[in-house]
Order: sequence, then C-alpha cells, then structure tokens
Amino acid sequence: MRLVLIGLGVTAMLGSVNSYLLTRSTLNSAQNAHAWLIGTLNGRTWGSVRTMVLALLVLLPATVLLGR
Repeated sequence: MRLVLIGLGVTAMLGSVNSYLLTRSTLNSAQNAHAWLIGTLNGRTWGSVRTMVLALLVLLPATVLLGR
C-alpha cells in the first residue's frame, strides 16, 4: 500500500512540474511538447508499419505461450 501511495505522490509532483514548464514555455515549444507527450503517428511511413508487424509476428506468439 505504501508503494502505491508513493507512486501516486511522485506522479502528482512530476505532473505539476510538467504543467508548470508547459505554461512557462513559448507557444511553439508547448505545442511540440504536447504532441510528444501524447504521441503521434504524423510523418510515419509504411516502413514503420512493416517493422511493427514483424515485431508483432515474433512477440505475440511468445506472449501467448508465456502468458500463463
């Protein structure tokens, strides 16, 4: 229980630091940071999809077999 509470506290503190830094930055920097924080697929090519499919083909069966 203590570890969960410490994790919640650390998450709250780091989230507030992140919000503070975003409010103090320029608009362009804040937009770039926001896109980085939420993730984006903008600018990805089909080569990226091919890499992910290959990784899934290898890792998904291993996950199913070792899941239990």
